[in-house]
Amino acid sequence: MADKSLATATEPARTDPESKGPGRTVVTTFLDDLRKLREEAGGPSFRTMTRTAHYSHTALSGVLSGGRLPSRELTLAFVKACGGDQGMWRDRWQRVYEQVNGPSPAAAVPRWSPRRLTLVAFATGVALAAVSTVVVLGIRGRIRIG
Repeated sequence: MADKSLATATEPARTDPESKGPGRTVVTTFLDDLRKLREEAGGPSFRTMTRTAHYSHTALSGVLSGGRLPSRELTLAFVKACGGDQGMWRDRWQRVYEQVNGPSPAAAVPRWSPRRLTLVAFATGVALAAVSTVVVLGIRGRIRIG
């Protein structure tokens, strides 16, 4: 498993006007809800979560202890490992990100995860190898050497 670093939204969080207490932020509320999601999933260890999240246990534990908004990819991996609704959490992460940082110009453009890019590159390589093999075998069948 590749060890991925804990990526975070780096801007300081603004106070949420609808917070449940003085000084609460939208990020704190978001992180508390991620903590509750993990508890509702039976409190799996971070090492157990690495099997489905494909992030290191350090990165996963940093989600709850960092005090910052984790990257969207890391958040969704955490949610997946807890069996949560990734679509709902993706939308929620975007709302929190925009409250903290303002609208994101790249928000409408989906980013491919490193894992997906690796799979696409691998599949492309396999396809090219197959085509090359067919071409070489086709040429050998038509031209007799010797």
